[in-house]
Amino acid sequence: MNRIAVFLLVAGSLAIADASATAQGTYDGDYVGMGTLTTDKATIKQGDSCADTMNFSVHVRSGQVSMTRQIHAETVAVAGTVGGDGLISAFGSSRYGGVNLKGKIAGAELTGSSASTSCAYAFVLHKR
Repeated sequence: MNRIAVFLLVAGSLAIADASATAQGTYDGDYVGMGTLTTDKATIKQGDSCADTMNFSVHVRSGQVSMTRQIHAETVAVAGTVGGDGLISAFGSSRYGGVNLKGKIAGAELTGSSASTSCAYAFVLHKR
């Protein structure tokens, strides 16, 4: 490969990485709001129940996303990534199967869902 081709390849890669990092930084903040129950597979026998609504607080910083969610008596730490396009994917393990978080940030809103093996919620959260 000649020097010009190598230079263009490196410069293009750096530009893409820089654009992605810049886009991710624009999502930084705390997104808060109420989720609405969409699926309830909880059983009284297991001592579990799903509330009709749940408060959500999702923290985004430098392309990383985090939140905590209660399953039974266990607090689950959920962590993952935010892509340059605003797509969120996160998971937290627990002895009850874990919690996932999926969503997309657009402007000052995070629209998405969070589900455990028992309860699933849909939400639109607002950046504060």
